[in-house]
Amino acid sequence: MSKKYMKALLLFGIFVGIMGIVVLMLTIDQAESITPLIPFGHQGIQFAIIFFVLWPLLSILGAILFGYLLTPLFLIVHKKVIGRDAVYGIQEKAESKEFKKYFQGFFPALIAINLSLMVVDDPESPFMQFILHEPGEPSMVLPAFVIMLAFTICIALALFSPAWFLRDSGIVYSNKEKDKDTDKPIEIRSVGGWYIQLLKGYAGISVILTYYDFFMNYLPILMEGSSLFSYILIFILFIPMPIIVALSTIPAIILLDLTRESRKKYVKKIAMKYGVSDLVEVTFEVINKE
Repeated sequence: MSKKYMKALLLFGIFVGIMGIVVLMLTIDQAESITPLIPFGHQGIQFAIIFFVLWPLLSILGAILFGYLLTPLFLIVHKKVIGRDAVYGIQEKAESKEFKKYFQGFFPALIAINLSLMVVDDPESPFMQFILHEPGEPSMVLPAFVIMLAFTICIALALFSPAWFLRDSGIVYSNKEKDKDTDKPIEIRSVGGWYIQLLKGYAGISVILTYYDFFMNYLPILMEGSSLFSYILIFILFIPMPIIVALSTIPAIILLDLTRESRKKYVKKIAMKYGVSDLVEVTFEVINKE
């Protein structure tokens, strides 16, 4: 196990190192408590708990718990809405001995960032009142953004995880019977892959542009009268935020990989209840190579 996940754990170590620098700087700065959600300690301690406890644990909660809860719903919706006349089957594929899903959490990170931006954009929202001592202060927007990410990471992974469950289970669908009397080419697609592409489309370049616009709008406010600590925090934390959030999800991604076989059994059991039980072989063979 250690060798398989060594690179992933190293990347998570980079996340811990970066966040450790941020926490150390906040501790030196001796800033006061910023959120009532953690009713003890100053800002440095509170953000240490947010970065090292809440972000990873809520990522795991979203990926594992909601993966099991929402996967049946995702399958039912696909069968009833997208693949009403499609043929479904299960493709068996051997598990890879290598782990290359280091940044599988990148697109969920983009969705988490977008959801967090939607909340902190309104200083008077109930969420801002809930997570901050002083929600009306402009300088509190970025700290609120970081705190909200703990919850939106969970939501984003709860959306992606059922798609990963379905993809890993090998459930595919085809238009072979539906379009057999037409000139349309035969298509075979992964059910989980269909959802992943849909979610990636939402979490595309527009989210990055929205984040850039948000950051540039609040940068002058943060720079005005800020200390050296604030300048450094801005450039080592908020500029690379999508990558940092993705790195924080690595424990959840590793846990998903470790539970792959048990998850496959669970999904196949659910699939059988909805008539998806046939094993299929998907091939792509060149018959006229030049």
